[in-house]
Amino acid sequence: MSIIVPVYNVKPYLDECIHSLVAQTYTNIEVILIDDGSTDGSGAICDSWSTQDSRIITVHQTNQGVSVARNTGITMSTGKYIVFVDSDDLVSEALVEKCIRTISSTGNEIVMYKQLRTTEDGTPLYDAPSNLFPDVTGKQSIPGIEATRLILQGRLFSMPFFFLAKRELYIRYNIRFPIGRTMMEDVGTVYKIYCRARTIDLIPEVLYFYRDHSSSAINNSRNVNCIICNIDNLDEMSEFISTSVPQLQNDVCKFGIAMTFNSMKSLRKLKTAISRKQYRQLRSKLLQQSRTLFKELGLHDIDPKNLMRFVLTPFL
Repeated sequence: MSIIVPVYNVKPYLDECIHSLVAQTYTNIEVILIDDGSTDGSGAICDSWSTQDSRIITVHQTNQGVSVARNTGITMSTGKYIVFVDSDDLVSEALVEKCIRTISSTGNEIVMYKQLRTTEDGTPLYDAPSNLFPDVTGKQSIPGIEATRLILQGRLFSMPFFFLAKRELYIRYNIRFPIGRTMMEDVGTVYKIYCRARTIDLIPEVLYFYRDHSSSAINNSRNVNCIICNIDNLDEMSEFISTSVPQLQNDVCKFGIAMTFNSMKSLRKLKTAISRKQYRQLRSKLLQQSRTLFKELGLHDIDPKNLMRFVLTPFL
C-alpha cells in the first residue's frame, strides 16, 4: 500500500499530516514523501521522519510542481494500491484499513470515501461545496463511467486524494498528472482513472480532512494560470471522452460550455491585470471552445441553463 505525499513549503502542517499517516491501523504501508524543492525546512522534516520510521521514503527534487511530484511517487511506488495525500491535510487513522477491507472483499479497482473541509485550525466546514459525495443512497458502489458523469455534471469534485485505486490502473493506462499545468492538474487527471475503473466502491464515512487556508490551491482560482489550465484541460478532456467513452460526449459538451462561461467571467475581471494581447488570445480561445462544444451538442440536446451560458459568453 503506497501513500504518496507531494511536499512544498508546508512546515506548519507537515508533522501533523505525517503523524496521521504513520498512525494508520493498517501498518503494511509505504509513505513516499516527495519534497518538491521546499525552502522553509519542510525537506528536513521529511528526512527526520524517514530516520524514525523505515516505512517512510523521502525524495528531494528541484521545484517542478505537484504533477511531477505525484508522477515521481507513482513511478517509485511498490504497493498494490495508491492513495494521494496533500501535505497540509489529515487523514483518519482507519483510512487505509477501511479502504483495503472494502476493495479486497469486492475485487473492484477504486474505493471512494467522504472528505471534510476544515479551517486552518481544524474547525469543520460542513457546508463546503467540496464535501460533495455521490448521492446514491442504499448503494455500496457506482460504475466508473457514472462517477465521471457526476464530475461533468458538477456533482462530484475532481480531487486525487478522495479515493484509493489499484496501482495497476495508473500503470496499464499510463495515467499521469499533466506536467506544466500549474493549477487544475487534478481536473485533467481524475476523470481518466474513474473512466478506466469498472466499478468504484463507496465508503460513506469521512476519512479525509482537507485543510482550507489562504495558500491552498483551492483558493487560488482567480488568476490567469487557472484559465489557461482550464483551456488545456477541456481540450484534452473532450478528445479523451470522444475516443474512449463516447457515451459521455453530451455531458462533456455541457461541462465545457459551463467551464468556458465561468472562465470568461474570470478573464473579464483580469482584463486590466494582463496584457491586451494575452487577453485577446485567451478570449478568442474560449469563444472557439464554446462554439465548438455547442455545435457538437446541438440545439436539441442543450438545457436552458447552458443555452443561456452559450448565448452570454461572447458578451462577457
